[in-house]
Amino acid sequence: MAEEKVDLRTRRTKTQIEMAFFRLLKKKGFKALTVQDISKSAGVGRSTFYSHYYDKYDLLEKLVSTYTDQFAAVVRQRFNIKDSNAASETIKMLLLVLREYQEDLKLLLEVHTEEADLSRSFQHVLKVTVKEYLTGIQETNDISLPIDYLAEMYAMNVMTFLTWQLQHGRDDKVIEFGDRLQEIVLDPKLLDQITSGRK
Repeated sequence: MAEEKVDLRTRRTKTQIEMAFFRLLKKKGFKALTVQDISKSAGVGRSTFYSHYYDKYDLLEKLVSTYTDQFAAVVRQRFNIKDSNAASETIKMLLLVLREYQEDLKLLLEVHTEEADLSRSFQHVLKVTVKEYLTGIQETNDISLPIDYLAEMYAMNVMTFLTWQLQHGRDDKVIEFGDRLQEIVLDPKLLDQITSGRK
């Protein structure tokens, strides 16, 4: 029982620190905020902050890692279905999941450090997952374009789409266009039609 109280207290403290971090990130930007700012805003001492995080970069890395793990779970689950229709629904599924964290994600997507870059992490997850997917379906389909190219293009397109939607809100025409681009990359028959010039 005592251990549960400690865990609950630890979780509550971390949540306060994370919430303070996002408040300050919105107000000051990452470069300007300090551990003292975060501690004060969270209502905890600096020693308490340092008992959970090494510095603000460590806090950023942990947040990026948490969101990347959640993102990767959704992407992999969709692509594990091994169906181009299910895979092409990935964008819609991601939008639904990411909407819950929209404000935090918008802020994190603007921060780029060597160790922690949410945009780069998300794009990497997409590229690796799509490359695995296309490699798997290539065994039964002739894909004429290089898989690395298609995976890179897919990842960049989805990141542009997600970032735009998070910044500007839902736009059904943009969603429809994003879906169509996904279909082209993920469906070998459509790819074949385009690359061979057939309609």
